[in-house]
Amino acid sequence: MHTIKNWLKRLILQEKSSSEAYIRHMRKLGVQIGDYTWIIDPSRTFVDTTRPWLVTIGKNVKLARGVSIWTHGYDWCVLKEKYGDILGSCGPVTIGDNVFVGVNTTILKNVTIGNNVIISVNSLVTHDIPDNCVAGGSPCEVIMPIEKYYEKRQKAQVREAKGLARAYYARTGQLPPKEVFYEFFWLFEPHTQESLSKKDRETMEKEGSFEKSLERFLETEPVYPSYEAFLEDCGLNGEEKAL
Repeated sequence: MHTIKNWLKRLILQEKSSSEAYIRHMRKLGVQIGDYTWIIDPSRTFVDTTRPWLVTIGKNVKLARGVSIWTHGYDWCVLKEKYGDILGSCGPVTIGDNVFVGVNTTILKNVTIGNNVIISVNSLVTHDIPDNCVAGGSPCEVIMPIEKYYEKRQKAQVREAKGLARAYYARTGQLPPKEVFYEFFWLFEPHTQESLSKKDRETMEKEGSFEKSLERFLETEPVYPSYEAFLEDCGLNGEEKAL
């Protein structure tokens, strides 16, 4: 059944049936795309390939659902009707390395997005965005340096993990298994190579930066001495409730 569904998906969506297929298709047309780049929902993502040589996407770039990239405009149709002139419209779009572009973001022509950048949801990018920052809005503007966002996310880890644990328990009446916290294992797993599960390793291997993640993992300490200590701090004392 799974094979049939995949075949139908490829038949209907063709080059947009998967991230790999869409990237392969765009590269053939002339778009430059780096390694480890991922288009989260190709069927709802648009990259302007009318002039594919104008589009450059770096490595480790993630385009979320609904992202659109434009290298031309058709506003000249109004000027043509009023004045008669045909005024061509085109310009490059360059996205650097290690960039996340949020849901329903539009990137217009003549824009360069730097390296190590996060673009928030529903943004309209009309001008260049520098390296090492978080940006968003319409028009898109720099919100904060990436270092400040890094510190913010570090501080939020315990709060968000505890919220997840309590929500799971409230909904299911069961203590959450460790697998639920596959993005939060740094909080309570011993920071040794031997402690890493297969899933932990898969998470660390994403984006091709396993060695950097492993080095950071080994040089830091967990917040909690054990998973049980984490659950206790969440107010979950090991008892499950009948629903």
